[in-house]
Amino acid sequence: MLKNHHFRILEFVWNKKSEGVTAREVHSYMRKEYKKRSLSKAAILIFLDELCKMDMLEVAKEPCRGGIRKRYHPTKSKEKTIEGFVENSIGVLTRKYPRETLTSLLNILYERSSKDSETSQKMLRKISSLDPSIQRTLESTLWNFNNPLYIESQI
Repeated sequence: MLKNHHFRILEFVWNKKSEGVTAREVHSYMRKEYKKRSLSKAAILIFLDELCKMDMLEVAKEPCRGGIRKRYHPTKSKEKTIEGFVENSIGVLTRKYPRETLTSLLNILYERSSKDSETSQKMLRKISSLDPSIQRTLESTLWNFNNPLYIESQI
């Protein structure tokens, strides 16, 4: 599970994605940005290692004065990472609370449908492809709403 510090570090790494960052640079950034809640160097190293284990960062070793240092690069863009979080969250919610989740999502999509119909249809297809029971719940919920997106997607 990602903690607030993970997100702060990821934000910094995403901003420096082309050159990557070292633990020292992350520590300096955190000390400047979050003076009251600054982390120790050891904590920064632990968080960076955790992000590597979560496949959020990749590490490259490079020679430096006095030995070898690690340079961290993001494995995915900020947009792709957030998209993955949203998809996972929706997946968990639809398994635990299928009807309520779908109703909430459909209300959101229904309000947006006139503005961005293609995105709404794509999202509905993605949600409904997760599980056959979710597909049935989605269909019945859409029929109850008399949602024009459902009719469009069936054509």
